[in-house]
Amino acid sequence: MTSTIDYPRRTEGVGGALVRRVKLAVVLEATTGGTRRHLYLLLEKIDLRRFEVTLFYSARRGPRFIEDLADFRERGIRCEEIPMTREISPVADAAAFFRLCAALRGGGFDIVHLHSSKAGFLGRLACLFARRPCVIYSPHSFAFQYRQDGLKGHFYLWLERLAGLFHDHFLFVSEDERLIARRHRLAPERTMALPVLPNALCHEKWSQAVCERRRRKLRGRLSIGEDHRIVGMVAHFRPQKGHRHLIEALPRVVAEQPSTRFLLIGDGPLLASAKARVRELDLEAHVLFTGALDDPLPYYDLMDVFVLTSLWEGHPYAILEAFARGLPVVVTRVPGLRDLVVPGENGLTIPIGDSAALAEALLRLLRDDTLRGTLARQAKETFARSPRLDAWASEYEAIYWRALESSRPARFHAVVSQEG
Repeated sequence: MTSTIDYPRRTEGVGGALVRRVKLAVVLEATTGGTRRHLYLLLEKIDLRRFEVTLFYSARRGPRFIEDLADFRERGIRCEEIPMTREISPVADAAAFFRLCAALRGGGFDIVHLHSSKAGFLGRLACLFARRPCVIYSPHSFAFQYRQDGLKGHFYLWLERLAGLFHDHFLFVSEDERLIARRHRLAPERTMALPVLPNALCHEKWSQAVCERRRRKLRGRLSIGEDHRIVGMVAHFRPQKGHRHLIEALPRVVAEQPSTRFLLIGDGPLLASAKARVRELDLEAHVLFTGALDDPLPYYDLMDVFVLTSLWEGHPYAILEAFARGLPVVVTRVPGLRDLVVPGENGLTIPIGDSAALAEALLRLLRDDTLRGTLARQAKETFARSPRLDAWASEYEAIYWRALESSRPARFHAVVSQEG
């Protein structure tokens, strides 16, 4: 992936100069899953010679996020906790709002980048009281997409439209996200002009082979025989990921293909109930729960098929990882996944929440070695065409410069001196 946006690359004393670094504030509440990973990769790669970065975070939802902070601080990134809750809480939200107001107003930031719904809403309102930063919002899927139960769904939609009056740019991770924003008229069209920037992985890491010795050792530890077919899923156990629909598909799959084993990687609030349902179905011998893993790469190499039963998505890393390992996938037809999976080319798609359709799609792949191999080759080719991490980070920086120049030209020219 090559940058399509020109932005200043000169350093002090060479032709022109950077008068100072761009002051960037990054704000998020969703410190788990893909959003956590997205942020980690960005802050790991961003050029701190050009950007002075402050991270405002909440660790209530993802305590393991604390592990990332040491790496950020070692790089020279300032980190400040502002507790936020995922659900609406008038008292907690008011406290977070006033703390954000003070932090953003006092920081003199050029750009404020807000990630996910809660930080996106509170942050956009707080920026009204800051010193005119360029405000960028990355939804990573919208709250009203999954709050479909009547008035609550409309309320979340109304909140997005209200906050949409107070930012300069969306930065989407998928074209589907932009289509949803347009369809629901979430903000003026001018806020949707930045390029879509899909998630990226380190190609070098995910393209490397896992040695056969390591694979055999892992199979032995998990009691997986060489004759077993493995269907895998890597996802946090929460309502979004739809594990219950996969579990309800298990009896049909196991009845026809008894050598199938299901490898479910992740933890979360619904893990205990998932295990209980597997026990009720008397399928414990067929389902392996690993809990959270720091390095899932070797586990992908055990799989024959990858499945993701999400009810909504932004642009999931798990599918990129499955493609990197050459796995055919079965996914639900939701925004974010439709951008990645082409039915019949690199995977199969099913309706949301349809366990019968899911069982049939899995059986189709487990029965047909030729189809599985064809989809696997296309999956690898899809990954080969996906953004490389260094290029993705460079594109991110370029988008920041473009956003600042287009929405706050006075700030932009204060940062960059144009000479000769």
